[in-house]
Amino acid sequence: MRIRLLRSTREWLLLCLGSLSVSADAQDTLFARRVIEDLCSRSFAGRGYVHDGALKAAGYLEKQVKQAGVQPWKGSYVHPFSMAVNTIPVASVKLQGKPLKAGEDFLVDPASSSWKGNLTLRLWSWNDTLSYPEGPWMASEATAAIPEAMFRHSLWGKRVAQLLQMQPVPVWVMTVEHLPAWSVAGRPVNTTGLIVRASLPLDASQMKLDIRNDYHPQQLSHNVLGYIPGTRVPDSLLVLTAHYDHLGRMGKAIFPGANDNAAGVAMVLDFAREAVKRPLPYSVAVVFFSGEEAGLLGSAALVRDRILPLERIRFLLNLDLVGTGETGMTVVNATVFPEEFSLLDSLNRQYGYLPSISRRGKAANSDHYYFSESGVPAFFGYLGGPRPSYHAIDDVPQTLTLHGYVHTYRLYRRFLEQIAGLK
Repeated sequence: MRIRLLRSTREWLLLCLGSLSVSADAQDTLFARRVIEDLCSRSFAGRGYVHDGALKAAGYLEKQVKQAGVQPWKGSYVHPFSMAVNTIPVASVKLQGKPLKAGEDFLVDPASSSWKGNLTLRLWSWNDTLSYPEGPWMASEATAAIPEAMFRHSLWGKRVAQLLQMQPVPVWVMTVEHLPAWSVAGRPVNTTGLIVRASLPLDASQMKLDIRNDYHPQQLSHNVLGYIPGTRVPDSLLVLTAHYDHLGRMGKAIFPGANDNAAGVAMVLDFAREAVKRPLPYSVAVVFFSGEEAGLLGSAALVRDRILPLERIRFLLNLDLVGTGETGMTVVNATVFPEEFSLLDSLNRQYGYLPSISRRGKAANSDHYYFSESGVPAFFGYLGGPRPSYHAIDDVPQTLTLHGYVHTYRLYRRFLEQIAGLK
C-alpha cells in the first residue's frame, strides 16, 4: 500500500469533512433500516388488523417519538378512531391434495366471506355462454375458473359482473399469469373470491378450501402524532406525515410493507429527531396514520375531527414509497401549488439531490388528499427506481435500495427551511 502525503492543511480538512459527510449519510440510512426492519418484523404481522398488528405498531411508534423528544399534541400522542375492516385470518387452499402457498400461488379476495368445502374446477373458454342461471357457477361443489383476460375484456367482463350481481355464487375463481396487488376491504360480500396462478393444473382439478373472514365493523385504530415547538412562530405548523399501516395477514401470508410504507415512517422519524435538535422557526408536527390502505381512513378521521388546526398549517409533506430513488421523484399536487413546486424543483436543481422531479396533479392516492381538499398546501412525493413489489409478500426490507433516501431527506429539509423563512 502506498501512503500519499497530503499537500496542505486544506486538503486534510477537506478529506476529514468528506469522511464526516459519508459517515452522516450512513448513520441516517442505518437508522432508517433499523426502523424498517422493526416495522416489517413478524411481531407486527404486517401492521394490519389480524393479531392487532396495526395497534402494536402504533405502540412502537409512540415509544419512538417519545424517545426522540417529541412533545405530545395537546397532552396525547394518540388520536383514536374506529373503522370497518374485513380480515382473512385463515386462507387454506389445497389443489389435488397438495397445499398451495398463500401470497405465492393464490390470493383471497379481501372482501370475501367464509367458505369451507370442496370444489371441482372447470376452466371457462371464450366459447362459453355464461348463461344464467344454468352452469357450474350455481353449484357449491363445482365452480368455474375464469381467465383474467375474460374479466378484463369489455364484453365478457360485463357479463361476468352481471352474473355475479344477479345471482351471487358461493365461490368464484380467477386465473392470472401473475398475482396482482392485494388490498384491504372495508366490508365483506356474500361470496368468496380466489385468484390463482394460471400455471397451476386447474382444469378438472379438485380444490379444497378453508377460507375464514373476520369482519370488524368498529375496529379501533390509532393515529400517532406529536410536535416540536418552533423558535419564532410556534403557532404556525409544518407537518410531516406517513402511514404506518399495511395489509397485515392473509392466512399464513404476511405482507411486510417495507417500501409501503415503513420507509416513509423512518424518514418522518428522522425529521422528528433532527427537529428536536435543530428546531425550525415554525413548529413541526409529525403524524403517523393508520387506515391508509383501507381507504385513507386515518387521515380522513384526523381532518374530520380537526385534531390539527388546518388554518395554521403552512405546508404538509406526505412521505410514502420512498425506498428507492434512482430515477427521481414524482410530486402529486405539483400543479395545484405551482409556487411551492417551483421552490422544491429549484432547490433540487441547485443542490443536485435527485435526477429529476416530475409534476403530477391532484390525486386521492395517499394521506395528503383530505388535507389539500380542506385547503392545506400539501405535497405527496414518491420515488422511482427498481421498485420493490407492491402490495405483495416480497415487499421486504432487503429489496429497498434507499438510493434516494438521504437526498430526499435533505431536499425536504431545505424546502421546509425555505418555507419557514430561513435562507
